Amino acid sequence: MTYWTKMNEILLLLKINISSDNIISLTTLIIQRISGNLLELTNEINKIKFHPRDPLHLWNLKNMRPS
Repeated sequence: MTYWTKMNEILLLLKINISSDNIISLTTLIIQRISGNLLELTNEINKIKFHPRDPLHLWNLKNMRPS
């Protein structure tokens, strides 16, 4: 099930009267969420310290500990 299919189901369940303003607001929220997730992911990637002798940079992935 795709994200959009699920979103359509939710909108139908809530019986939201869809106007252009609602669609713009919903789209804006989705874009903000995706942007926030990408920024968070980028920040996490930037925190990774790669082992200098590992050409594939897998050392840190193999030795990661839950924080």
